[in-house]
Amino acid sequence: MAALLTAAQFASVSVQQPVGITGSHGNASDQVRLGLSDGSSVLVFDSKTTALKCLAFMKERQQWMLSVTDDVCVVSIGATKLLIAESSLNVQKLLASFSPIYQGGKTLFNHRTMSQSLSLDDALQAVGFPKLSSDPFRNNLDLKQANPNPNMLIVDWNFKESVSTYTDGSLLNDPTPLSYDDTP
Repeated sequence: MAALLTAAQFASVSVQQPVGITGSHGNASDQVRLGLSDGSSVLVFDSKTTALKCLAFMKERQQWMLSVTDDVCVVSIGATKLLIAESSLNVQKLLASFSPIYQGGKTLFNHRTMSQSLSLDDALQAVGFPKLSSDPFRNNLDLKQANPNPNMLIVDWNFKESVSTYTDGSLLNDPTPLSYDDTP
């Protein structure tokens, strides 16, 4: 299966390195695959490097969302993380009602008409997602194992294709915030 977005599409863009992190990003060749509600999956990015280039591409063009296909959207969260999601009714309502932000290491969703900042869990529930567990979403392992599954994942500098713990890979709340130097 071919990836929806490949390195060749972002050849003119470089991966940005977060402030305070040395060396190259690990797991550079890990693929970014999204599970869909029909039980299938789609290869969104051919590698983590391509996803990070997409993040830089969106930042350069001041884009907050890409509609990759009718089924998949990519959302920039504060130009620090990507939310890759199936374009379900709940995700459409989430993006219509909330604006994703990254603040102080936390992934939050600002309500567009009220003065609320909510976690992903609370924002999804506010738009009708039937989250049945009281455990918060912490990383892609939680998102993948959720029942029902929100069919979304987070990609950032720390992304790993396979995670086995709730403190591994891309986190919704980072203990040490990721930040980028945007000075020209």
